[in-house]
Amino acid sequence: MSRETNCPLFSERQRFTPTADKLVLVMVGLPARGKSFIAKKLWKFFCWKGLKCRVFNVGQLRRATKAAGARQDHSFFDMTNTSASQERERLAREALVQVQQWLAGEEGDEGGEGEGVRGGDVAVFDATNTTKARRRVLRETFRAFAEGHGTSVHVVFVESICTSEAVIRANIKQKVTSSPDYCCMPEDEAVADLKQRLKNYEAAYEALEDEEECSYIKLFDMQSKVHAKGIYGHVAKSILPYMMSFHLEHRPIWLVRAGHCIEVRKDFRAIIKDPCVAPRSAHLSPLGLDFAYRLGVFVKQRTAVWIENEDFTPKDDPTECLVMTSTLPRAVQTANFLSSGQRMQMATLNPLDKGECYGMTMSQMKELMPEAYAAYEKDPWRTRFPGGESYQDLMLRLEPVLIDIEQHTGPVLVVSHISTLQVLYSYFLGAPIESCPDLEIPFHSVLELVPNQDGWIKTVFNMRA
Repeated sequence: MSRETNCPLFSERQRFTPTADKLVLVMVGLPARGKSFIAKKLWKFFCWKGLKCRVFNVGQLRRATKAAGARQDHSFFDMTNTSASQERERLAREALVQVQQWLAGEEGDEGGEGEGVRGGDVAVFDATNTTKARRRVLRETFRAFAEGHGTSVHVVFVESICTSEAVIRANIKQKVTSSPDYCCMPEDEAVADLKQRLKNYEAAYEALEDEEECSYIKLFDMQSKVHAKGIYGHVAKSILPYMMSFHLEHRPIWLVRAGHCIEVRKDFRAIIKDPCVAPRSAHLSPLGLDFAYRLGVFVKQRTAVWIENEDFTPKDDPTECLVMTSTLPRAVQTANFLSSGQRMQMATLNPLDKGECYGMTMSQMKELMPEAYAAYEKDPWRTRFPGGESYQDLMLRLEPVLIDIEQHTGPVLVVSHISTLQVLYSYFLGAPIESCPDLEIPFHSVLELVPNQDGWIKTVFNMRA
């Protein structure tokens, strides 16, 4: 192909290549397609990556601004209802203004005083956005916003498409049982109303098409089938493997610190928040081996509970437990008493690299390296240990591990170390990633995490002898 012929294609590719200053994810899809579920997952993921992200849900705005006692049934979403259509359009414009104000830093942020000056990094616009005309308005709005504020904005449409009747039924049931729209309505009546609302939207629904000349990601049946176009830049690209890990299976995840080592004192209170200061080649002590044995029994029992609660039939083949450990001997040995499971030893689960400070307690670091200690105390999230890593570096290292955990449909056991578990735990808690160094990961205990619609339910099992 000649250069003249190739130039337009190269220019198009070059236009998308840079990472934009701001990212706007626009949800697309019919009601009861899991859009808000996806939006919440994306919000949690971007916050975990240390980005300022917020979800702008038009449905929440509608409910917050409607008159007290007013009822908005399926007729409010009828495209032939002129007054309702005008009100829906007004709400969409109002939410759009809020998005722009937040991106520009013109609106105070819940994150803290003065934080709104920088503006947001990622906005998730959670609404149906089911027509080409609406999506064109959104593209033009953010193009004008970028020009007016001297910044760059990458708009990515995220469409949730459900073709599986089982997935649609599950989504409808979840929506009528959890949405404030149906909190005071009998379930049968709520299901009938929602199905009529779906018909109203289906009459005007226009799926995303290439001719719209936009970046998009299409997720099918809330599973790992994904179509994407025009997704460039490291921020936007990071959500593709993450979204491919999505599924609706219910399973427990267990986070466990490696057991007690021969070289480490027995005072659990002294090491509950600090790393076990031991050589990398350290092996488990008799106390640690006892914990490893009890951990094997625990995983077997809890897996049996999971299988029973999920009501698997004899024909079902439940996914076996995924056992992920660091490569350090004490972590590998902690998982040695598990009777079954798919095992993975991963260097990415090795502890935070403290460089010249390896083997030091924080008090020793304060005494021997006061400048490095002071820098760490000021910003423990971004400060690199001399010759080593920061917690932010560790988060980037652990991103593939998180995706492995998310995509597994059976139980997952992670045996690692306090620093790595703090970073992973902050994701499941939805806690600010910058505060992960302060998270408590109890020693000789199991942190069990079970998903629900709003996040993860946490249970701590103390297994100290």
